[in-house]
Amino acid sequence: MGRTTDGVTSLPAHAVFLEGLADLRRACRANGRRLSIVLLDLDRFRDWNERHSPSVGDSVLAAFAAALQDFCSAGFLLTRYLGDQFMLAFAHEIAGDAVAWSNDFRRRPGQPIPHAPPDAADITLSLGIVESAPGCPESEHELIRRARTALEQAKHEGGNRTVLWERLLEKTPTFRDVLQMTEAGARFWTQRLDQQIRHLSLDSMQTLVAAVEARDPYTQTHSLTVAGYCDELGRRLRVPSKMLDSLRSAALLHDIGKIGIPDAILMKPGPLTPTEYEVVKKHPRTALQILQSARFLGDERPMILHHHERMDGKGYPAGLASEDIPMGARILAVADAVDTMLTPRVYKKRYSRERVRGELQTESGRQFDPVVAAAAVQWLDETAKVDSH
Repeated sequence: MGRTTDGVTSLPAHAVFLEGLADLRRACRANGRRLSIVLLDLDRFRDWNERHSPSVGDSVLAAFAAALQDFCSAGFLLTRYLGDQFMLAFAHEIAGDAVAWSNDFRRRPGQPIPHAPPDAADITLSLGIVESAPGCPESEHELIRRARTALEQAKHEGGNRTVLWERLLEKTPTFRDVLQMTEAGARFWTQRLDQQIRHLSLDSMQTLVAAVEARDPYTQTHSLTVAGYCDELGRRLRVPSKMLDSLRSAALLHDIGKIGIPDAILMKPGPLTPTEYEVVKKHPRTALQILQSARFLGDERPMILHHHERMDGKGYPAGLASEDIPMGARILAVADAVDTMLTPRVYKKRYSRERVRGELQTESGRQFDPVVAAAAVQWLDETAKVDSH
C-alpha cells in the first residue's frame, strides 16, 4: 500500500486527496453546491532552492504547507501536487468564494511563507483557480486540468498573480504574443484555444438539452442526473479516465436529438402509439446530425447514437447486439434506464429501489450488459444501506 502522507509536508498524499475529491464532488452533485480547486505554485522556488541544501528547501515547503493548513477551514482538502505546487479543494454555495479565499490568503501576515529565511523574500505565489457550476457537472479530473491551465497562464504572465480559469474563455493571443511565440508557446495557445472551443461548444449544446428538458417538467435535470449515474458506474467498472470524461459528456448530451420531437409526442401523458414511437426512435440519429460538426466529440458520438441498442439486438437505431455495442453506450443505457425508472411520470409512479433492482436483473443479458447491470445493482444495494442509517 502506498504512502498516505507526503514525506516532506505531512499533507495527505495525492492518491488520498483524489479519493476525497471524488467523494466531495459526489456530495456537491447531490446537494447542488459548487466545487472549487485551487492550484498554488511558489514562484522561483527552484532557483532559490539551488542556492541552499535540499533540507532547507524541504523546510520551506513544510512551512508553507503548515501556513496553508492553518488558514484553511474544516472541510478543505489539501495535498502537495508536484514539487513546489500545492492543491486544495472545497465546496461552497456562492460564486466567487474561491477568489475571495485566494485574496484573503495573499493578504495574511508573512505571506507567502511565514518565518522563512530572509533571502526567501523573492519567492512569490501564483494561483490557478477553477470553480464548478452548481451541482458540479464536470469531473474532478476536468476541474484539475482547468486549474492547471489557469496556473500555467499565471506563470505565463510573469507569476505572482491569481488567474481564474473562467477568465481564460475570452482570452486570445495578443499581437505581441504572436510575434514572440516559440514552438512551446504555439503549443500552449493551441491547447488553450482547444479547451475554449470545447467548453463553449459543450456549454451551448447543454443549453439546447436544457431547453428540451424544460418542455417536459418530468425530465428536467434528467441529463445531469444520468451523467452522475454514468460517472458512478464508470468508476465501479474502472473505465479509463479519458473514457469516463467522454461518457459524462455523452450523458449530458444524449437527449439533444429530442429537440426534433413534436411536443404532442414528447409530452404525451401516456403510452405512445407505434407511429409515435417510430418518431421518438429517430432522436439518436438527429443527435448525431446536430453533433456531427463538433469534431472534438468523436468519442462521444457513438455512445449517444447507440445508447438505445439492446444486448439481444432488438434495440435501435442500428440493431446492434452484444459486444458490437460500444461500451460507453452500454453504460449510458443502464444509467438512462435507472433514472427513467426512478422518475415519476403522469402515467406511472416512481419505481421502488427494489423494483429497479429486479428490472436490472431480469433484463441482464437481454436489454442490458450483464456486467454493467450487476454494477448498478451493487450500487443500488450500497446506497440503500446508506439511506437506511
